[in-house]
Amino acid sequence: MFNIMQHFNGNGGLVEVNRGYNKIDHINSIGKENINPLEIIEKYLATLNTDNTRSSYRNSIMAFFQYRIGNRDLRLEDLIVDPSDTVEYEMYLKGQLQNGEIKASTFNKRIQGIRKFYDWLQINTTSNKFGIKLLEVNPFHAVKQVTENDSEGSEPLTDEEIIYMLENPYGSNPHLKDRNRLLLELGMITGIRRTALLSATID
Repeated sequence: MFNIMQHFNGNGGLVEVNRGYNKIDHINSIGKENINPLEIIEKYLATLNTDNTRSSYRNSIMAFFQYRIGNRDLRLEDLIVDPSDTVEYEMYLKGQLQNGEIKASTFNKRIQGIRKFYDWLQINTTSNKFGIKLLEVNPFHAVKQVTENDSEGSEPLTDEEIIYMLENPYGSNPHLKDRNRLLLELGMITGIRRTALLSATID
């Protein structure tokens, strides 16, 4: 058996693991196979294009399994999910969202990351590439992403905070300070969205 935390190093990469995985006799008659579930996860991550994407999706995948099994060893049968598993995880994340423990963007990243992994797992196990068949339908498609708000997690500024920001704009030189003060004034006066303000150009 393989512990989730023990077998991922500080860079998120898979480190050397024990090859003697316990046989599982009740999953599609695959008792003859010695399959490391962490290696399955690594095979999926290797299909992604960039280090940042791999890191983000690895975090999402491991967050799900840590929620599901804690810090115990990850077993092959832990990869099997059904709609009740996804509903429980969705409710757990929404509870964290409501309590302010995570943002909407984090919720969406975690759902997208685990959903993509199970899309890949569905295709590859259905085609019998691993000699196993773990699932036929990806239940994570039933979980909807939440709306992200530009101002999520923020509190209104006090009058004192506004005055301080305008009198002390960030900048390494006078030109940057003048520019940043102008952006602050424009945002406060017009109520323009942050993304629109940051993408503005001067003709």
